Amino acid sequence: MTYSKRFSNVHDLSARIGFRYLKGKAEQDFGLGYNSPIDQLISVQFGSNALRQVGGSIGESTWFNTYLNADYSYADKYFVSFNMAVDGSSRFGKNIPDVLTVSDNKFALLPSIAAAWLLSSEKFVNGNLFDMLKVRASYGLSGNDDIGNYTARQTYISQNFLGLQGLVRSGFGNNQLQWEKTSKLNVGFDASLYNERLNLTVDVYHNKTSKMLVYEPVPVASGSSFTITNSGAMATNGIEASVNGRIINKVIKWDMGFTLARSVTKVNQLPVDKILTSFAGATFITQESGAPNLFYGYKTNGVFVSDAAAAQENLSRKNPDGSLVPFKGGDVRFQDSNNDHIIDDNDRQVIGNPNPDFFGAITSTAAYKRFSLDVLFTFTQGNDIFNYT
Repeated sequence: MTYSKRFSNVHDLSARIGFRYLKGKAEQDFGLGYNSPIDQLISVQFGSNALRQVGGSIGESTWFNTYLNADYSYADKYFVSFNMAVDGSSRFGKNIPDVLTVSDNKFALLPSIAAAWLLSSEKFVNGNLFDMLKVRASYGLSGNDDIGNYTARQTYISQNFLGLQGLVRSGFGNNQLQWEKTSKLNVGFDASLYNERLNLTVDVYHNKTSKMLVYEPVPVASGSSFTITNSGAMATNGIEASVNGRIINKVIKWDMGFTLARSVTKVNQLPVDKILTSFAGATFITQESGAPNLFYGYKTNGVFVSDAAAAQENLSRKNPDGSLVPFKGGDVRFQDSNNDHIIDDNDRQVIGNPNPDFFGAITSTAAYKRFSLDVLFTFTQGNDIFNYT
């Protein structure tokens, strides 16, 4: 439902209220057979019984959103906007404390407010310079239910044992699992010059995330390696600027744009001292007061040129049985960060940052009658990458 009216020819008010409802279902089934008697027997049933596997997944989720929006402007110069979203999801836990509850269902209240001032409509602004000049600010809360269909519940999966299928527990469940909550503060301005052939936009923002989802390690005796909790927090500060201009404005029209941005993220809270994550052979570390997902590994300092050179540093590596093997000529010289003369996991340290110092894009659009050519070039600078080869 919408409402819109103009009062006294200077006041504009519009409002709308509505809801969205999404329901998703997904099912995946598979069967695998290995070691058939001959290559021509490729059906699952011809595989060895002990190696045969069947499995899959099934999922269902429901999301319900009620929203309210109101926009007000005075004299087409001063603008205020208010938004309120009320989100419920079947993925949320049933025992989340201190939140809106309706019939045992938990809902997230996510308001936001924004204001803008069209300075170019004021007499004290030089109209010969700016075709349009607007300053604006906004603050709001956002969240998401991207936590998995059944992460908040205790779940089971099938497992093969000597050709027989059984069920094993795959997750503890967390009946207090909820949405990640992010507060967003943004301040910026927009400007147009030279008959709107040159357009500038600058935004500065501060995002603070609480209730951040974390794969929290649990004791080995639990039978699992982690549980998912809302026990993390982080903050991101950033700035983004863009320039767009029309270079040619004749039969052929040519526009070019340039965007440059920088953001810095710091982890403010974790349930443990550090979280290590492995992906594609690389190890990442996330710690408090630092950037997330830093490369974590061994630093090197050349190669031992001879057995004598290796013996002089007296470095060893430890076998799984606890025995020590000394380094020899030709081996890589790893840095012994804790000075115990043993190269092991305790010698790993931050060796790179995959987060860029800045990033951006260059765009170009050339148009002639009903034909156009669009070019997009994106770039990042200052980020380390993993040598996957």
